[in-house]
Amino acid sequence: MLAKQRYIKMERVLNGSGMDTVVLELDLLLDGETIIAEGRSFPLKDVYDISYRIVGGQLGILYLHTSSGVYPFNVEEDPAAFILAFKRTASRR
Repeated sequence: MLAKQRYIKMERVLNGSGMDTVVLELDLLLDGETIIAEGRSFPLKDVYDISYRIVGGQLGILYLHTSSGVYPFNVEEDPAAFILAFKRTASRR
């Protein structure tokens, strides 16, 4: 694993008295060939770029720009190290 970036996923769950919001903390993992997210993997050959936008306070959105679309990930920590690791890996390909 070359880099790891924590991201936040919010799910709505039905319980006996209504709906709850469950916040999950998950990791994006970068290895030499793939970026892996929960239930999905993105081969680096299909990832064109990664961008980041702060949307308020400590929350930001990391965007994976891929051949099959743009995938957003909510992040609370600065993803600069993850983005740099991706760019270094992609430049060697």
